[in-house]
Amino acid sequence: MVSGRYLHSALALGALLGAAGRGWGAPETQIVRLAQKLQIPGATLESGEYTFSVEDRLRDRAILRIQARGSERRYYLLTTPSDKLGTATANGLIFFRSDAGEDGALKGWACPGCSMPLEVAYPKPEAVKITRKSGEPVLAVDPQYDKLPQNLSADDMKVVTLWLLSPKRITADHRGEGVAAAKYAAVESGPVETAQARAPMGPAHMPKTASNTAELALWGLLLTAAGLGLALDRKRTAG
Repeated sequence: MVSGRYLHSALALGALLGAAGRGWGAPETQIVRLAQKLQIPGATLESGEYTFSVEDRLRDRAILRIQARGSERRYYLLTTPSDKLGTATANGLIFFRSDAGEDGALKGWACPGCSMPLEVAYPKPEAVKITRKSGEPVLAVDPQYDKLPQNLSADDMKVVTLWLLSPKRITADHRGEGVAAAKYAAVESGPVETAQARAPMGPAHMPKTASNTAELALWGLLLTAAGLGLALDRKRTAG
């Protein structure tokens, strides 16, 4: 019936607009091709093709999953949103400063669909080495401080304290001397209080009350339109 088509169209439009309002569907996965080895927290990736994707996220951090093509091996990295990472390469990766002719350790990933690039956190011993070599601040974790296992699980990454290691001095060849540690004040990516699997890290939304009010108004308009369509259909039938 015509009236049924009016109602179905209104409902479909409402679903699409509601999804767009929540930021659903924004891609957070990217195929990355490495031309050479790449240091990541706790491992070194060989050259090849990898899938980078956001696995979980909290208000101030996200878990990045890296998986090699054709392999079941997965790497889980703790990251936090940051707008101070510098310029990304064509494949979205951001590196620490290194010697000419080679990429430094992975510093971050400018993921598609994210409101800000994601900065990678390293275990404290690795972070100290990167800071000294690059002369740059490095995001770090110290599981011993939080009484957590050295090999952090995905759940551990959600609660571990984030630190920022910075060189006390920069040498003439842009290396760091001495290391200062301070708790990291993370940037909040949005009003998310618990981890959500593969939820997009979109820009901050309105408070929940405002969102609900807007949705109710939208549905009211759509139902009104459906009602008008039904009335017109009945009028045509009667005529």
